[in-house]
Amino acid sequence: MPKIDSRYSPRMSPYDAQWLLRSDWRTAVVAEREVVLPPFHMAQDLHRTLRPMERVLALYYHGLGYAALTKKALILLSIGGVAPSRVARPLVIMRPPYEDASRVDASRLDVSVDGRRITLWGSRIDASCTLLQGTRKARSGSPAGDPRLAAAAGEVLPTDSSAHPHGRARLSAWVRRRPVLASVAAATLVFAAWGAGHETPARAGIEDRSVVVPDFAGTALTTAVADARRQSWITVSSADASSSLRPVADGAPGWRVCFQTPSHDETVRPSASALKLYAVPEKEACPSRLLAPPRVIMPDVVGERFDDASRALDDLGLAHTTALHAHTGERLDDDSQDVDDWQVCRQEPEAGDEVLLSTSADLWLIGQGNSCTKPSPKPTPKPKPKPRPEPKPRTGGTSGSTTGGGTSGGGSSSSGSSGGSSGASGGTTGGTGSQPGIQFGRYCSPVGATATTVDGRPAKCFMGSDGRARWGYHSG
Repeated sequence: MPKIDSRYSPRMSPYDAQWLLRSDWRTAVVAEREVVLPPFHMAQDLHRTLRPMERVLALYYHGLGYAALTKKALILLSIGGVAPSRVARPLVIMRPPYEDASRVDASRLDVSVDGRRITLWGSRIDASCTLLQGTRKARSGSPAGDPRLAAAAGEVLPTDSSAHPHGRARLSAWVRRRPVLASVAAATLVFAAWGAGHETPARAGIEDRSVVVPDFAGTALTTAVADARRQSWITVSSADASSSLRPVADGAPGWRVCFQTPSHDETVRPSASALKLYAVPEKEACPSRLLAPPRVIMPDVVGERFDDASRALDDLGLAHTTALHAHTGERLDDDSQDVDDWQVCRQEPEAGDEVLLSTSADLWLIGQGNSCTKPSPKPTPKPKPKPRPEPKPRTGGTSGSTTGGGTSGGGSSSSGSSGGSSGASGGTTGGTGSQPGIQFGRYCSPVGATATTVDGRPAKCFMGSDGRARWGYHSG
């Protein structure tokens, strides 16, 4: 059996096969109840072989392969990449299951297929072919099984029939039933025997030699199949690489290879191996892994009419296309106006992106004759600022006191100088707080005069230790 590349192919475990069988109603019941589960690639072959309304009743082992019983046929799944075969009902039963459950082979059913014996066993649904669970008691672990399901699908062959495998009798019976095939087979044997003795050295052993498997990924399926058939593989088959599981005819045009088994760079003998090519339509991108959801490459539809762009996206199989206004961003789907001839300004996803088929595409549109760029609004002139009112001057002060019987008036300018006047008769004149500029520490005159500073505190003229009078705080 050829090796499966674990990088691209699913592991052939019962869990993978059970998941695949459960995904189809035709095999969902056996996936739940059977313990006989074929490998993943055989489960795929079974789905492709089943007809639209054909449901699987039970699953069996047969030799190194598997078998599926339906109401119409027995489907044989063989290893080595050999295509499944259908055996129409009624089946020819060569030996029904033994009534004696103590026999080891009591749970085996022999069926005749084209003159050869096929043994079915291991089904849990078919109680007559159930697995032996660690004991010689047959059918001990098959609750709710249908008794003799496969046996009821055919007719028991009489013991004296020449179809039973008794050496020459079996061969002669097959020759009598198929005279044309027997003649062809005899001619083929004669020609092969003659050719074996006349084989040229250049051709000797060419079919049995080992080759390095080429890399078919990215190649057109028609080209890959034609190249592969020149290497004399047992079979060259094709299948869908995505989870869509679409039927793919061998060498179908318009498909591109994504994965393969055996993988490239393996060394195999084509005469003893089967090649399987997994492909997708050329308009799609290869999935990230085998049987992953299909993906498509987003085309560039900017500048196209909306009806042409939406038709191109529909052909790719995208789920939905949303039309939006290029300036306002509002949806146009429910708008009464016809937007088929509107131009596409931008798109999301962008061109060249790989997206799933379930992705919704957004297209921003603008009507004919309009620009995709939104026009800038007209500038609004700013109003002239109102002039700020000038601050009112701050005024305040107290009148100075007079001493010595004379009257006097004193003041200070805004520059901070203090002033006063004295009468000729020797009287004293006090300062006044109404004049600005009175500050502590400034020189003053006469001593004892009182006033108010600019910030409203009382002041008095005191004589300093240096013999000069200065303004100081008047506490009383």
